Amino acid sequence: MQLSSFSSFVLCLVICNQFIVGEVLLADDSVDPKDFVGNDKIIDTRELVEFLVHRLDVPHNKIAKPFEQATFESKSAAVNIDLFYFRENLAKKFPLRNASDFYTPEEVAAIYPLAKSAAQKFAERSWARKIPGVTSPFVSKVVEYKWFVGKEYQRYDYRIFRGNADVVMAEEKDYNSSLPKDKKVDSIPRQTETWGPIRLRRAIGLVNETWTDVEVGKDSSTINNAQGARIGYSNNYLLGGSGAWSTEGALILPFHGLYDHNATEHTFLHAGLATAWKIEQSQASRSTTVDELKWSTPFATALHRDWMTSRGLLFFQVDPYYLTDTHFIGGIAGATASAEYRGKIPLFGQLGNFRNWTTLFGRALDWRVIAVGLIDYSDVQHTSPFMKRLASDDWLRIGTQTGFEIGLFDYTGEKSPITLNVSHRLMDTISGSGGYSDLLDARLSVWLNKFAAITAQYQKGQTPVADQNINLLTLGFELRY
Repeated sequence: MQLSSFSSFVLCLVICNQFIVGEVLLADDSVDPKDFVGNDKIIDTRELVEFLVHRLDVPHNKIAKPFEQATFESKSAAVNIDLFYFRENLAKKFPLRNASDFYTPEEVAAIYPLAKSAAQKFAERSWARKIPGVTSPFVSKVVEYKWFVGKEYQRYDYRIFRGNADVVMAEEKDYNSSLPKDKKVDSIPRQTETWGPIRLRRAIGLVNETWTDVEVGKDSSTINNAQGARIGYSNNYLLGGSGAWSTEGALILPFHGLYDHNATEHTFLHAGLATAWKIEQSQASRSTTVDELKWSTPFATALHRDWMTSRGLLFFQVDPYYLTDTHFIGGIAGATASAEYRGKIPLFGQLGNFRNWTTLFGRALDWRVIAVGLIDYSDVQHTSPFMKRLASDDWLRIGTQTGFEIGLFDYTGEKSPITLNVSHRLMDTISGSGGYSDLLDARLSVWLNKFAAITAQYQKGQTPVADQNINLLTLGFELRY
């Protein structure tokens, strides 16, 4: 279970729940303050609010109920803090300027420089990062177009856009440009399915990125909470000796399905083909080393219902797997199911979502607590020296995985995060052979950029399926994509 991947996925799902109310916002439109000026050639407070809503990609569920029109008051409330910081920064940048509620496009652009659009960012990628399904998602998107006549919607059309990311954005732009210019048309994504791209992670679990992140040009920033594959130097105190090299990670080819059935019912699906490995080389000892190779087809869903808070989500995941080793000697078949709720709970506050503690060294010091319920069934089909379990050994286990994460985050993207993660997995057998096991995992990562970090990790306990004892301190590099 890749605990740290859930938070970004929650954010993705919240963003995916939005649609633009008002004129259609093209997939490759850059948000320019000049587009929000009135006939007086200046930007007043109302126009500034509209600019901030679009510039900051404010989700629809923060400014209106599903399938209802937003108001100036609701939009203003959603960007109230941003308005405050805009005026503070404007006063610092132009100290001789008289205070007023009117701004020039140049003043707004000085605080919010014109950024490259998603299509422009995608076009600048090398050919190697545009391979459909491998380094770029293959997309199938169904969009409903509506406009208001009086106070009621009239459906205009359903359109299907299908292809690589740049093809879909170009086709959607061309179609949007053909819509009636005398009406304000709402574009409502009804069904979006994506295949790929291949991702490099620490373990098999939910992949953060969805098509929505590509559309708003944020598909690289959303991986910030994902754990990357690790390679480094380890010292297993159970084996003795001078240490050895070790590695663990996973390659995942994900599928995402985002479905809006009606105003309140939303379904989010994740599936994939994945392989994971965990290898510890032999040290100066005859004891068995850790050598695991896992093939899996994970499937997950996230549900939001009316009784939950705005950030509340229920996660369910089933992970059928076949575990062997790099010598293909042993074999264990099984499946792990997990359930998790993220959102507000009585007395505790937020569970699973990051909470801000304070600001330190110009970054946000955020923390969160995670709790996941687990159930696992597995059957040993072939034994090997790399597993403690015997032939025909099976078990049904239940347990929990709890975690605490704290980190320094810079949400402007200028500074890479520093994170500390501690998790504890407890499992107990309720049927079959085997008994109690646990695994403590503590990790400190100093990220050099979005894709590479220097990591120190300590693990103690038993590996979840092969049940191998481990007492492992590792220093090395962490890579993710």
